[in-house]
Amino acid sequence: MTETMFISKGVPLLWALHYRIGVMKSSQLKALRFDLKLSHKVLILVTVPILFMLVFVGTLAGLQKRAEEAVWRERHYKDVSNECNSLMKNMLEAGMTLHLYQTTREAALLSRFDSTTETVVNQLRTLKVMSQDSSKQKSFLTQLEVASDRALKALKHARTVGSGGLSAPSGSIDSALDAFATLRQLINEQQEADPGAQTEEQARFLISQLLIAGVTFSILLAVVLAVLFNRSTTRRLLVLVQNTERLSSHKELLPAVEGNDEIAHLDHVFHDMAKSLDEAAEYKKELLAIVTHDLRSPLTSVQGSLTLLSVGALGQLPEKAMGVVVLAERNVGRLVSLINDMLDIEKLESGKLEVFPKTVVVEELLERAREAVEDMAKKKEITIEIVETELVMSLDDDRIAQVLINLLSNAIKFSPEQSNITLSSDKIGDQAEYRVTDMGRGVPKEFVETIFERYVQVKGEDSARGRGTGLGLSICKKFVEAHGGTIGVTSEEGQGSTFWFRLPIETQVDSLTHER
Repeated sequence: MTETMFISKGVPLLWALHYRIGVMKSSQLKALRFDLKLSHKVLILVTVPILFMLVFVGTLAGLQKRAEEAVWRERHYKDVSNECNSLMKNMLEAGMTLHLYQTTREAALLSRFDSTTETVVNQLRTLKVMSQDSSKQKSFLTQLEVASDRALKALKHARTVGSGGLSAPSGSIDSALDAFATLRQLINEQQEADPGAQTEEQARFLISQLLIAGVTFSILLAVVLAVLFNRSTTRRLLVLVQNTERLSSHKELLPAVEGNDEIAHLDHVFHDMAKSLDEAAEYKKELLAIVTHDLRSPLTSVQGSLTLLSVGALGQLPEKAMGVVVLAERNVGRLVSLINDMLDIEKLESGKLEVFPKTVVVEELLERAREAVEDMAKKKEITIEIVETELVMSLDDDRIAQVLINLLSNAIKFSPEQSNITLSSDKIGDQAEYRVTDMGRGVPKEFVETIFERYVQVKGEDSARGRGTGLGLSICKKFVEAHGGTIGVTSEEGQGSTFWFRLPIETQVDSLTHER
Protein backbone atom coordinates (compact mmCIF):
# COMPACT_ATOMS: atom_id res chain seq x y z
CA MET A 1 0.00 0.00 0.00
CA THR A 2 1.48 3.38 -1.06
CA GLU A 3 0.83 7.06 -0.39
CA THR A 4 -1.14 7.32 -3.65
CA MET A 5 -3.52 4.58 -2.53
CA PHE A 6 -4.03 6.38 0.76
CA ILE A 7 -4.80 9.70 -0.94
CA SER A 8 -7.05 8.13 -3.58
CA LYS A 9 -9.18 6.67 -0.84
CA GLY A 10 -9.62 10.03 0.81
CA VAL A 11 -7.06 9.55 3.54
CA PRO A 12 -5.41 12.88 4.40
CA LEU A 13 -1.93 13.49 3.05
CA LEU A 14 -0.61 13.80 6.60
CA TRP A 15 -1.59 10.19 7.32
CA ALA A 16 0.15 9.02 4.15
CA LEU A 17 3.31 10.84 5.11
CA HIS A 18 3.06 9.42 8.62
CA TYR A 19 2.77 5.91 7.18
CA ARG A 20 5.77 6.51 4.92
CA ILE A 21 7.89 7.77 7.79
CA GLY A 22 6.78 4.81 9.92
CA VAL A 23 7.85 2.34 7.21
CA MET A 24 11.19 4.07 6.84
CA LYS A 25 11.76 4.11 10.59
CA SER A 26 10.90 0.44 11.00
CA SER A 27 13.21 -0.58 8.16
CA GLN A 28 15.99 1.61 9.47
CA LEU A 29 15.58 0.27 12.98
CA LYS A 30 15.63 -3.27 11.63
CA ALA A 31 18.85 -2.48 9.80
CA LEU A 32 20.38 -0.73 12.78
CA ARG A 33 19.42 -3.58 15.05
CA PHE A 34 22.31 -5.68 13.76
CA ASP A 35 24.74 -2.95 12.72
CA LEU A 36 26.12 -2.49 16.20
CA LYS A 37 29.45 -4.15 16.81
CA LEU A 38 30.17 -6.15 19.94
CA SER A 39 32.33 -3.31 21.26
CA HIS A 40 29.36 -0.95 20.82
CA LYS A 41 27.01 -3.35 22.56
CA VAL A 42 29.41 -3.78 25.46
CA LEU A 43 29.75 0.01 25.62
CA ILE A 44 25.96 0.32 25.78
CA LEU A 45 25.75 -2.34 28.49
CA VAL A 46 28.28 -0.38 30.54
CA THR A 47 27.28 3.23 29.82
CA VAL A 48 23.49 2.90 30.08
CA PRO A 49 23.55 1.74 33.74
CA ILE A 50 26.22 4.35 34.51
CA LEU A 51 24.16 7.12 32.94
CA PHE A 52 21.10 5.96 34.81
CA MET A 53 23.03 5.91 38.08
CA LEU A 54 24.35 9.42 37.39
CA VAL A 55 20.82 10.69 36.73
CA PHE A 56 19.54 8.77 39.73
CA VAL A 57 22.26 10.12 42.03
CA GLY A 58 21.73 13.64 40.65
CA THR A 59 18.00 13.42 41.35
CA LEU A 60 18.66 12.11 44.85
CA ALA A 61 21.13 14.94 45.41
CA GLY A 62 18.48 17.44 44.28
CA LEU A 63 15.91 15.99 46.62
CA GLN A 64 18.46 15.90 49.41
CA LYS A 65 19.18 19.56 48.78
CA ARG A 66 15.45 20.30 48.89
CA ALA A 67 15.20 18.42 52.17
CA GLU A 68 18.11 20.39 53.59
CA GLU A 69 16.53 23.63 52.42
CA ALA A 70 13.27 22.55 54.04
CA VAL A 71 15.11 21.89 57.30
CA TRP A 72 16.78 25.29 57.06
CA ARG A 73 13.45 27.01 56.37
CA GLU A 74 11.86 25.18 59.27
CA ARG A 75 14.61 26.34 61.59
CA HIS A 76 14.37 29.85 60.16
CA TYR A 77 10.62 29.96 60.67
CA LYS A 78 11.09 28.67 64.20
CA ASP A 79 13.68 31.39 64.89
CA VAL A 80 11.33 34.05 63.49
CA SER A 81 8.45 32.59 65.47
CA ASN A 82 10.52 32.53 68.68
CA GLU A 83 11.62 36.12 68.08
CA CYS A 84 7.98 37.16 67.52
CA ASN A 85 6.91 35.41 70.69
CA SER A 86 9.72 37.14 72.57
CA LEU A 87 8.66 40.47 71.09
CA MET A 88 5.07 39.87 72.18
CA LYS A 89 6.26 38.86 75.61
CA ASN A 90 8.30 42.05 75.94
CA MET A 91 5.33 44.11 74.77
CA LEU A 92 3.15 42.56 77.46
CA GLU A 93 5.90 42.97 80.02
CA ALA A 94 6.17 46.69 79.11
CA GLY A 95 2.40 47.07 79.54
CA MET A 96 2.46 45.28 82.92
CA THR A 97 5.44 47.32 84.09
CA LEU A 98 3.64 50.56 83.17
CA HIS A 99 0.53 49.37 85.00
CA LEU A 100 2.56 48.59 88.14
CA TYR A 101 4.22 52.01 87.97
CA GLN A 102 0.88 53.75 87.91
CA THR A 103 -0.08 51.75 90.99
CA THR A 104 3.12 51.99 93.06
CA ARG A 105 4.89 55.05 91.52
CA GLU A 106 8.28 53.37 91.82
CA ALA A 107 10.91 55.06 89.66
CA ALA A 108 12.68 51.75 88.95
CA LEU A 109 9.65 50.53 87.04
CA LEU A 110 9.99 53.39 84.58
CA SER A 111 13.60 52.41 83.89
CA ARG A 112 12.48 48.81 83.41
CA PHE A 113 9.74 49.98 81.01
CA ASP A 114 12.23 52.03 78.95
CA SER A 115 14.64 49.09 78.77
CA THR A 116 11.88 46.70 77.67
CA THR A 117 10.61 49.01 74.93
CA GLU A 118 14.20 49.45 73.69
CA THR A 119 14.49 45.67 73.51
CA VAL A 120 11.29 45.55 71.43
CA VAL A 121 12.78 48.07 68.98
CA ASN A 122 15.96 45.96 68.69
CA GLN A 123 13.88 42.82 68.13
CA LEU A 124 12.03 44.55 65.30
CA ARG A 125 15.38 45.31 63.69
CA THR A 126 16.45 41.72 64.11
CA LEU A 127 13.23 40.46 62.54
CA LYS A 128 13.77 42.83 59.63
CA VAL A 129 17.20 41.28 58.98
CA MET A 130 15.85 37.74 59.33
CA SER A 131 12.99 38.41 56.90
CA GLN A 132 14.89 40.18 54.14
CA ASP A 133 15.18 37.06 51.94
CA SER A 134 11.48 36.21 51.99
CA SER A 135 8.78 38.35 50.35
CA LYS A 136 6.09 36.76 52.51
CA GLN A 137 8.01 37.49 55.71
CA LYS A 138 8.69 41.03 54.52
CA SER A 139 4.97 41.60 54.17
CA PHE A 140 4.42 40.05 57.60
CA LEU A 141 7.17 42.22 59.08
CA THR A 142 5.61 45.38 57.63
CA GLN A 143 2.32 44.59 59.32
CA LEU A 144 4.18 43.62 62.49
CA GLU A 145 6.05 46.94 62.53
CA VAL A 146 2.82 48.89 62.07
CA ALA A 147 1.10 47.03 64.90
CA SER A 148 4.19 47.25 67.13
CA ASP A 149 4.56 50.98 66.41
CA ARG A 150 0.94 51.53 67.41
CA ALA A 151 1.43 49.59 70.62
CA LEU A 152 4.69 51.37 71.46
CA LYS A 153 3.18 54.80 70.79
CA ALA A 154 0.17 53.98 73.01
CA LEU A 155 2.45 52.70 75.79
CA LYS A 156 4.82 55.64 75.56
CA HIS A 157 1.92 58.09 75.60
CA ALA A 158 0.56 56.35 78.71
CA ARG A 159 4.04 56.48 80.26
CA THR A 160 4.38 60.22 79.57
CA VAL A 161 1.01 60.95 81.13
CA GLY A 162 1.69 58.58 84.03
CA SER A 163 5.08 60.11 84.82
CA GLY A 164 3.31 63.48 85.33
CA GLY A 165 1.26 62.04 88.12
CA LEU A 166 -1.86 61.52 86.09
CA SER A 167 -3.61 58.26 85.27
CA ALA A 168 -3.12 56.85 81.79
CA PRO A 169 -5.98 57.80 79.50
CA SER A 170 -8.33 55.00 78.58
CA GLY A 171 -7.83 55.73 74.85
CA SER A 172 -4.13 54.95 75.06
CA ILE A 173 -4.82 51.74 76.93
CA ASP A 174 -7.47 50.67 74.45
CA SER A 175 -5.13 51.50 71.55
CA ALA A 176 -2.36 49.44 73.15
CA LEU A 177 -4.74 46.51 73.73
CA ASP A 178 -5.89 46.63 70.13
CA ALA A 179 -2.28 46.70 68.97
CA PHE A 180 -1.47 43.74 71.25
CA ALA A 181 -4.42 41.82 69.77
CA THR A 182 -3.23 42.59 66.24
CA LEU A 183 0.30 41.46 67.13
CA ARG A 184 -0.98 38.19 68.58
CA GLN A 185 -3.11 37.56 65.48
CA LEU A 186 -0.21 38.26 63.12
CA ILE A 187 2.12 35.98 65.07
CA ASN A 188 -0.47 33.18 65.16
CA GLU A 189 -1.04 33.48 61.42
CA GLN A 190 2.70 33.40 60.80
CA GLN A 191 3.13 30.22 62.85
CA GLU A 192 0.20 28.52 61.12
CA ALA A 193 1.61 29.39 57.69
CA ASP A 194 5.01 27.81 58.47
CA PRO A 195 5.62 25.34 55.55
CA GLY A 196 8.91 24.01 56.82
CA ALA A 197 7.80 20.75 58.40
CA GLN A 198 5.42 19.95 55.54
CA THR A 199 8.09 20.59 52.89
CA GLU A 200 10.63 18.45 54.71
CA GLU A 201 8.14 15.61 55.00
CA GLN A 202 7.35 15.82 51.29
CA ALA A 203 11.04 15.78 50.39
CA ARG A 204 11.67 12.71 52.53
CA PHE A 205 8.64 10.98 51.01
CA LEU A 206 9.91 11.76 47.50
CA ILE A 207 13.37 10.40 48.37
CA SER A 208 11.92 7.12 49.65
CA GLN A 209 9.68 6.79 46.59
CA LEU A 210 12.59 7.57 44.28
CA LEU A 211 14.76 4.94 45.94
CA ILE A 212 12.06 2.31 45.42
CA ALA A 213 11.53 3.43 41.81
CA GLY A 214 15.27 3.55 41.15
CA VAL A 215 15.89 0.03 42.45
CA THR A 216 12.91 -1.28 40.50
CA PHE A 217 14.05 0.46 37.32
CA SER A 218 17.61 -0.80 37.80
CA ILE A 219 16.34 -4.38 37.97
CA LEU A 220 14.13 -3.87 34.91
CA LEU A 221 16.99 -2.22 33.05
CA ALA A 222 19.32 -5.11 33.85
CA VAL A 223 16.69 -7.63 32.69
CA VAL A 224 15.98 -5.70 29.47
CA LEU A 225 19.68 -5.32 28.63
CA ALA A 226 20.27 -9.00 29.39
CA VAL A 227 17.38 -10.04 27.13
CA LEU A 228 18.56 -7.77 24.32
CA PHE A 229 22.13 -9.00 24.68
CA ASN A 230 20.87 -12.59 24.74
CA ARG A 231 18.86 -12.09 21.56
CA SER A 232 21.54 -10.20 19.67
CA THR A 233 24.65 -12.01 20.89
CA THR A 234 24.13 -15.23 22.82
CA ARG A 235 21.65 -16.74 20.39
CA ARG A 236 23.86 -15.94 17.44
CA LEU A 237 26.86 -17.42 19.25
CA LEU A 238 24.74 -20.54 19.71
CA VAL A 239 24.26 -20.61 15.93
CA LEU A 240 28.05 -20.59 15.56
CA VAL A 241 28.36 -23.50 17.98
CA GLN A 242 25.67 -25.44 16.12
CA ASN A 243 27.36 -24.71 12.80
CA THR A 244 30.63 -26.04 14.24
CA GLU A 245 28.89 -29.28 15.22
CA ARG A 246 27.20 -29.48 11.83
CA LEU A 247 30.47 -28.95 10.02
CA SER A 248 32.14 -31.75 11.99
CA SER A 249 29.16 -34.00 11.16
CA HIS A 250 29.19 -32.98 7.47
CA LYS A 251 25.68 -31.54 7.74
CA GLU A 252 24.31 -28.46 6.03
CA LEU A 253 25.05 -25.29 7.96
CA LEU A 254 22.36 -23.03 9.37
CA PRO A 255 21.67 -19.77 7.48
CA ALA A 256 24.20 -17.00 8.04
CA VAL A 257 23.42 -14.75 11.00
CA GLU A 258 22.41 -11.19 10.26
CA GLY A 259 24.29 -8.12 11.31
CA ASN A 260 27.55 -6.29 10.79
CA ASP A 261 29.36 -7.07 14.03
CA GLU A 262 32.18 -9.46 14.85
CA ILE A 263 29.82 -12.43 15.31
CA ALA A 264 28.29 -11.94 11.87
CA HIS A 265 31.75 -11.53 10.34
CA LEU A 266 32.96 -14.70 12.07
CA ASP A 267 29.90 -16.59 10.85
CA HIS A 268 30.45 -15.39 7.28
CA VAL A 269 34.09 -16.49 7.48
CA PHE A 270 32.91 -19.82 8.87
CA HIS A 271 30.51 -20.28 5.94
CA ASP A 272 33.28 -19.39 3.50
CA MET A 273 35.55 -21.93 5.20
CA ALA A 274 32.83 -24.59 5.00
CA LYS A 275 32.39 -23.79 1.32
CA SER A 276 36.13 -24.12 0.78
CA LEU A 277 36.11 -27.45 2.62
CA ASP A 278 33.29 -28.69 0.42
CA GLU A 279 35.23 -27.65 -2.66
CA ALA A 280 38.34 -29.36 -1.27
CA ALA A 281 36.28 -32.51 -0.65
CA GLU A 282 35.12 -32.44 -4.27
CA TYR A 283 38.71 -32.04 -5.44
CA LYS A 284 39.68 -34.93 -3.18
CA LYS A 285 36.99 -37.13 -4.71
CA GLU A 286 38.20 -36.23 -8.18
CA LEU A 287 41.77 -36.99 -7.17
CA LEU A 288 40.78 -40.36 -5.72
CA ALA A 289 38.87 -41.12 -8.89
CA ILE A 290 42.00 -40.35 -10.88
CA VAL A 291 44.08 -42.50 -8.52
CA THR A 292 41.60 -45.37 -8.78
CA HIS A 293 41.13 -45.43 -12.52
CA ASP A 294 44.31 -43.89 -13.89
CA LEU A 295 46.93 -45.17 -11.43
CA ARG A 296 45.83 -48.32 -9.65
CA SER A 297 44.86 -50.26 -12.79
CA PRO A 298 48.11 -49.67 -14.72
CA LEU A 299 50.18 -50.19 -11.54
CA THR A 300 48.45 -53.49 -10.92
CA SER A 301 49.21 -54.47 -14.51
CA VAL A 302 52.86 -53.47 -14.09
CA GLN A 303 53.01 -55.41 -10.82
CA GLY A 304 51.68 -58.50 -12.56
CA SER A 305 54.22 -58.19 -15.35
CA LEU A 306 57.06 -57.79 -12.88
CA THR A 307 55.85 -60.83 -10.95
CA LEU A 308 55.94 -62.89 -14.18
CA LEU A 309 59.47 -61.69 -14.82
CA SER A 310 60.62 -62.43 -11.28
CA VAL A 311 59.32 -66.04 -11.33
CA GLY A 312 60.84 -66.71 -14.78
CA ALA A 313 57.53 -67.12 -16.58
CA LEU A 314 58.84 -64.99 -19.45
CA GLY A 315 62.28 -66.48 -19.49
CA GLN A 316 65.25 -66.63 -17.18
CA LEU A 317 66.75 -63.21 -16.41
CA PRO A 318 70.35 -62.48 -15.52
CA GLU A 319 71.07 -62.27 -11.83
CA LYS A 320 71.69 -58.50 -11.95
CA ALA A 321 68.46 -57.88 -13.89
CA MET A 322 66.55 -60.12 -11.50
CA GLY A 323 67.57 -57.95 -8.56
CA VAL A 324 66.29 -54.84 -10.32
CA VAL A 325 62.99 -56.56 -11.21
CA VAL A 326 62.45 -57.76 -7.62
CA LEU A 327 63.12 -54.27 -6.27
CA ALA A 328 60.75 -52.72 -8.81
CA GLU A 329 58.07 -55.28 -7.96
CA ARG A 330 58.42 -54.48 -4.29
CA ASN A 331 58.13 -50.72 -4.86
CA VAL A 332 55.14 -51.11 -7.16
CA GLY A 333 53.52 -53.34 -4.54
CA ARG A 334 54.01 -50.58 -1.94
CA LEU A 335 52.38 -48.04 -4.26
CA VAL A 336 49.41 -50.33 -4.90
CA SER A 337 49.08 -50.96 -1.15
CA LEU A 338 49.20 -47.23 -0.44
CA ILE A 339 46.50 -46.56 -3.04
CA ASN A 340 44.29 -49.30 -1.60
CA ASP A 341 44.76 -47.93 1.91
CA MET A 342 43.83 -44.41 0.78
CA LEU A 343 40.70 -45.70 -0.95
CA ASP A 344 39.69 -47.70 2.13
CA ILE A 345 40.15 -44.63 4.37
CA GLU A 346 38.06 -42.52 2.02
CA LYS A 347 35.28 -45.12 1.98
CA LEU A 348 35.33 -45.34 5.76
CA GLU A 349 35.15 -41.57 6.23
CA SER A 350 32.47 -41.09 3.61
CA GLY A 351 30.27 -43.77 5.19
CA LYS A 352 30.21 -45.83 2.01
CA LEU A 353 32.06 -48.84 3.42
CA GLU A 354 29.76 -51.55 4.75
CA VAL A 355 30.51 -54.73 6.66
CA PHE A 356 28.66 -57.95 5.98
CA PRO A 357 28.88 -60.30 8.94
CA LYS A 358 28.54 -64.04 8.78
CA THR A 359 29.28 -66.94 11.10
CA VAL A 360 33.04 -67.53 11.21
CA VAL A 361 35.25 -70.11 12.90
CA VAL A 362 37.83 -67.84 14.50
CA GLU A 363 40.75 -70.32 14.32
CA GLU A 364 40.28 -70.59 10.54
CA LEU A 365 40.28 -66.80 10.32
CA LEU A 366 43.57 -66.65 12.25
CA GLU A 367 45.11 -69.26 9.95
CA ARG A 368 43.99 -67.29 6.91
CA ALA A 369 45.73 -64.19 8.23
CA ARG A 370 48.94 -66.13 8.94
CA GLU A 371 49.04 -67.59 5.44
CA ALA A 372 48.70 -64.08 3.96
CA VAL A 373 51.95 -62.93 5.64
CA GLU A 374 53.81 -66.26 5.58
CA ASP A 375 56.24 -65.27 2.82
CA MET A 376 57.00 -61.98 4.56
CA ALA A 377 57.70 -63.82 7.82
CA LYS A 378 59.94 -66.46 6.17
CA LYS A 379 62.26 -63.79 4.79
CA LYS A 380 63.10 -62.82 8.41
CA GLU A 381 62.83 -66.39 9.72
CA ILE A 382 60.00 -65.32 12.03
CA THR A 383 57.62 -67.94 13.39
CA ILE A 384 53.93 -67.08 13.77
CA GLU A 385 52.23 -69.25 16.40
CA ILE A 386 48.45 -69.55 16.62
CA VAL A 387 46.92 -70.35 20.01
CA GLU A 388 44.14 -72.88 19.60
CA THR A 389 40.60 -71.58 20.12
CA GLU A 390 37.08 -72.94 19.67
CA LEU A 391 35.50 -69.52 19.35
CA VAL A 392 32.78 -69.06 16.70
CA MET A 393 31.20 -65.66 16.10
CA SER A 394 29.50 -63.44 13.56
CA LEU A 395 31.69 -60.87 11.76
CA ASP A 396 32.83 -59.69 8.36
CA ASP A 397 35.70 -62.11 7.80
CA ASP A 398 37.30 -60.08 4.99
CA ARG A 399 37.49 -56.92 7.09
CA ILE A 400 38.71 -58.61 10.26
CA ALA A 401 41.16 -60.68 8.24
CA GLN A 402 42.56 -57.44 6.86
CA VAL A 403 42.87 -56.11 10.43
CA LEU A 404 44.81 -59.21 11.48
CA ILE A 405 47.00 -59.06 8.37
CA ASN A 406 47.82 -55.41 8.99
CA LEU A 407 48.69 -56.10 12.64
CA LEU A 408 50.81 -59.14 11.68
CA SER A 409 52.60 -57.19 8.92
CA ASN A 410 53.32 -54.42 11.39
CA ALA A 411 54.65 -56.93 13.93
CA ILE A 412 56.90 -58.59 11.32
CA LYS A 413 58.35 -55.22 10.24
CA PHE A 414 59.49 -54.33 13.72
CA SER A 415 60.42 -57.76 15.07
CA PRO A 416 63.99 -59.03 15.08
CA GLU A 417 64.93 -61.95 12.84
CA GLN A 418 64.36 -65.49 14.11
CA SER A 419 61.81 -64.28 16.68
CA ASN A 420 58.27 -65.42 17.44
CA ILE A 421 54.89 -63.73 16.96
CA THR A 422 51.83 -65.07 18.79
CA LEU A 423 48.32 -64.80 17.37
CA SER A 424 45.46 -65.64 19.75
CA SER A 425 41.78 -65.04 20.50
CA ASP A 426 39.87 -65.55 23.76
CA LYS A 427 36.39 -64.93 25.01
CA ILE A 428 36.19 -62.22 27.70
CA GLY A 429 32.65 -61.79 28.96
CA ASP A 430 30.41 -60.98 26.00
CA GLN A 431 33.40 -60.00 23.84
CA ALA A 432 36.13 -61.74 21.89
CA GLU A 433 39.66 -60.37 22.28
CA TYR A 434 42.19 -60.83 19.47
CA ARG A 435 45.91 -60.36 20.26
CA VAL A 436 49.05 -60.09 18.14
CA THR A 437 52.14 -60.28 20.38
CA ASP A 438 55.66 -59.68 19.04
CA MET A 439 59.19 -59.39 20.44
CA GLY A 440 60.06 -56.10 18.74
CA ARG A 441 61.31 -52.81 20.09
CA GLY A 442 57.92 -51.84 21.51
CA VAL A 443 55.89 -48.64 21.28
CA PRO A 444 57.01 -45.53 23.23
CA LYS A 445 54.51 -44.29 25.80
CA GLU A 446 53.99 -41.00 23.98
CA PHE A 447 52.69 -42.90 20.91
CA VAL A 448 50.35 -45.34 22.65
CA GLU A 449 47.34 -43.01 22.37
CA THR A 450 48.06 -41.67 18.86
CA ILE A 451 49.51 -44.62 16.98
CA PHE A 452 46.11 -45.50 15.49
CA GLU A 453 45.69 -42.05 13.94
CA ARG A 454 46.37 -41.46 10.26
CA TYR A 455 49.98 -40.97 9.15
CA VAL A 456 51.35 -41.45 12.67
CA GLN A 457 54.49 -43.57 12.66
CA VAL A 458 56.93 -44.43 15.42
CA LYS A 459 60.40 -43.25 14.54
CA GLY A 460 63.40 -45.24 15.61
CA GLU A 461 66.60 -46.89 14.47
CA ASP A 462 64.67 -49.43 12.44
CA SER A 463 62.16 -46.97 10.97
CA ALA A 464 63.87 -47.02 7.56
CA ARG A 465 63.57 -50.74 7.08
CA GLY A 466 60.12 -50.83 8.65
CA ARG A 467 58.80 -47.81 6.80
CA GLY A 468 55.08 -47.87 5.95
CA THR A 469 52.29 -45.56 4.83
CA GLY A 470 51.02 -44.68 8.30
CA LEU A 471 47.51 -45.78 7.29
CA GLY A 472 47.47 -49.47 8.23
CA LEU A 473 46.69 -49.06 11.94
CA SER A 474 44.18 -46.31 11.18
CA ILE A 475 42.33 -48.69 8.84
CA CYS A 476 42.40 -51.37 11.55
CA LYS A 477 40.77 -48.95 13.98
CA LYS A 478 38.05 -48.01 11.47
CA PHE A 479 37.22 -51.66 10.69
CA VAL A 480 37.10 -52.60 14.38
CA GLU A 481 34.88 -49.63 15.24
CA ALA A 482 32.61 -50.54 12.32
CA HIS A 483 31.97 -53.81 14.19
CA GLY A 484 31.27 -51.91 17.44
CA GLY A 485 34.63 -52.87 18.94
CA THR A 486 37.70 -51.19 20.41
CA ILE A 487 41.42 -51.47 19.64
CA GLY A 488 44.58 -50.69 21.58
CA VAL A 489 48.15 -51.62 22.33
CA THR A 490 50.03 -52.75 25.42
CA SER A 491 53.75 -52.24 25.15
CA GLU A 492 57.01 -51.69 26.97
CA GLU A 493 60.00 -50.33 25.10
CA GLY A 494 62.52 -53.06 24.31
CA GLN A 495 60.14 -55.82 25.53
CA GLY A 496 57.81 -56.16 22.56
CA SER A 497 54.19 -55.17 21.99
CA THR A 498 50.71 -56.68 22.11
CA PHE A 499 48.21 -55.15 19.70
CA TRP A 500 44.68 -56.16 20.65
CA PHE A 501 41.12 -55.50 19.62
CA ARG A 502 37.82 -56.57 21.12
CA LEU A 503 34.62 -57.34 19.22
CA PRO A 504 31.16 -58.04 20.68
CA ILE A 505 30.27 -61.68 20.16
CA GLU A 506 26.53 -61.05 19.80
CA THR A 507 25.97 -58.14 17.41
CA GLN A 508 22.96 -57.22 15.31
CA VAL A 509 23.70 -57.25 11.61
CA ASP A 510 22.00 -53.85 11.06
CA SER A 511 24.39 -52.16 13.43
CA LEU A 512 27.43 -53.20 11.42
CA THR A 513 26.92 -50.69 8.63
CA HIS A 514 29.69 -48.17 9.24
CA GLU A 515 28.58 -44.56 9.37
CA ARG A 516 30.51 -41.43 10.11
